[in-house]
Amino acid sequence: MSFLSNIVFLIATIGVVCIAIQTAFLRRFLRAPLLRPTRTVPAISILKPLSGCDDGLAQNLESFAQLDYPEYEVLLGVRTEDDPAAAVARKMIERWPSRFRLVLQQGAEGLNPKVNQLMSLAKAARYDVLLVSDASVRVGPGYLPEIAARLEDPEVGLVTHIFAAEGERTLGSLFDNVYLMSHFAAGAIAARDAGGQSLVNGKSTAFRRADLDAMGGFDAVRDYAAEDFILGLWVSSKLRKRVCFARYIPITISVRRSIVEYCKRYQRWSLLQRTGGGYLLYLLQVMMYPLLLATLALTLSPSWIGVGWWLGVAFGKSTLDVVQAKMLRHSPLSPLAFVLGPVNDMLIAWNFLYGLLFDTVVWRGTVMKVTWGTKLVPRTHT
Repeated sequence: MSFLSNIVFLIATIGVVCIAIQTAFLRRFLRAPLLRPTRTVPAISILKPLSGCDDGLAQNLESFAQLDYPEYEVLLGVRTEDDPAAAVARKMIERWPSRFRLVLQQGAEGLNPKVNQLMSLAKAARYDVLLVSDASVRVGPGYLPEIAARLEDPEVGLVTHIFAAEGERTLGSLFDNVYLMSHFAAGAIAARDAGGQSLVNGKSTAFRRADLDAMGGFDAVRDYAAEDFILGLWVSSKLRKRVCFARYIPITISVRRSIVEYCKRYQRWSLLQRTGGGYLLYLLQVMMYPLLLATLALTLSPSWIGVGWWLGVAFGKSTLDVVQAKMLRHSPLSPLAFVLGPVNDMLIAWNFLYGLLFDTVVWRGTVMKVTWGTKLVPRTHT
């Protein structure tokens, strides 16, 4: 093999080692105990922006109906009365009228459709702790109590979570769920513990209303694609507080996502990572895609030794992905997660390249340009 090919293979191997270190950080995080509140708990308003019928939507909402918490409400937000999610929301309200409320979006001032819904939900909320929880989230005992416990610390400005991902019945959802538990979950904990970065997961974010207002409220992030990332930065820069990862592991459900839908989703996420963190940090993430590097090395200098090295990288990466996933979830994981791990890695590699080369996303049918800081610009303005 050529010298350059050997160097690239070596970098790929280092990448596998880095992912093994991520796994160790995740294991240590999961060994920590769940916290319980030590004083009177605050009432919580749970804000759920809905759009269409997500996989398992009814069951996801039902999991919020009778949580072990003295006082909370669940606000179900829809953009229009004829949104398919509105019918599911009404059924929840019929069964638990004292728990759920339907909130129709008022206006659409911003370019981020989720934030537009959150603005209306926050105005309708009764309580002073706001918890943003996506439609795909499913929870159980311990979820709200630990959020309250974390917010007892006045230095904590935002509480977020990593997730177990379950429910897959298609390859797109299988790849989606494994990637969420490996790259995003394990990566977020490693970024916090090794790099001092707190990467907020917008699927579940909780803050005091006073802290949110001090940052400008949801209105201040209405034109940002990664509103969760921006709020996480502002917690540090504006509030001089910190982001906290709760130990409780909620579940996010993906059942029937297609391969195309999966790729489009992570193309958008890759673009947000590049515009949010900059080119240098984004390019350094190539270490987390060792199979992309190994494939490049093999292409540069094809040989049987190179094929063996490529297989070793593929085996190591797939094994670590499956180990991380099994650490987070209770339900069994299909053997296809390991066997097709290299296929998933190559799809993710394409998404990584998309985030490097392109600047537009299609979000709920609208094409928008993403600029630095994940600021959104209508495509017609470019």
